Amino acid sequence: MSSYDSCPRCGHKPSGFTVAYMPIHRCNECKTEFCHKCKGSNNGRKCPVCGSERISEIGRVYVK
Repeated sequence: MSSYDSCPRCGHKPSGFTVAYMPIHRCNECKTEFCHKCKGSNNGRKCPVCGSERISEIGRVYVK
């Protein structure tokens, strides 16, 4: 699992007040990497580009 500085798609970073990290997902269909904040991702449950629900957690952005 990889460590990221921010979401590779939208640049979002987690705040330290509520969580220690946020997951980064990759769509198994179109290979888009995204977080729960990316527009159209349905809170990280589907790909914001192609709409597929076949996703995998590939890394995390940790609070710094």
